[in-house]
Amino acid sequence: MIGGPVGAVTTVVVSLLAVGLVRLRGTATTARVLVGVAGASAMLGMAMLSTGPWRAPGGYVGHSFLVQFPLLLALVATGLAVLPFGRSALLARASQRLTARRAGSSTNA
Repeated sequence: MIGGPVGAVTTVVVSLLAVGLVRLRGTATTARVLVGVAGASAMLGMAMLSTGPWRAPGGYVGHSFLVQFPLLLALVATGLAVLPFGRSALLARASQRLTARRAGSSTNA
């Protein structure tokens, strides 16, 4: 919500990429990649901000898109890294109970 339309599009795109990575490599690798993306993009955003936030000729550079986008990406990747992309044991048990069928009839023993 805070990111506006750019934040919404970034969240959808990164989520789709994460789901695709889960299918290709699994949940553990996806979580590691998301943490790496979050760390790298946060460092990039901080490095860009530290180059001269108040001494820039055009004023404060912290409001520019090029500084804010890597930090937005870090925030989205961090949020996605903590989500359980795989099926949890609780969901697996609930699914098995809902779809369980007997092989035969109990009246024809």
